[in-house]
Amino acid sequence: MDYAIADNHITVRNDVAEVEEYLSYSPAVEYFTNLLDTAYYRPAPPAYPEVSSALQEAMEAVLTGSAPEAAAAAYDATVRDIVGPENVQEAQG
Repeated sequence: MDYAIADNHITVRNDVAEVEEYLSYSPAVEYFTNLLDTAYYRPAPPAYPEVSSALQEAMEAVLTGSAPEAAAAAYDATVRDIVGPENVQEAQG
C-alpha cells in the first residue's frame, strides 16, 4: 500500500484496494481501481505505441479545451494512418 501511495499508482492487489488509506490518497483512485475488474493487459503489436500516443494526444486535447468530437476525429484519422484503413473497425451501436 505504501508503495502505491508513494508512487501514485493504481493497485492491482485486492487487499490494498480495500484499505481506506489507499482509497483516500487521491480523489480518483477508487474510481480507477474499480475499473481494473474489466481491464486487460495492453496489447503488444508493433503499432501499439503509436496508437497509444495518439490516444494520449486526443485526451490531452479534450482536457485542454478542444471539442471532444474534433479530438476523436483527429484520433481516428491518425489511427487509420498508423495501421491502415483495412485494419480499423468502426464501433457498432
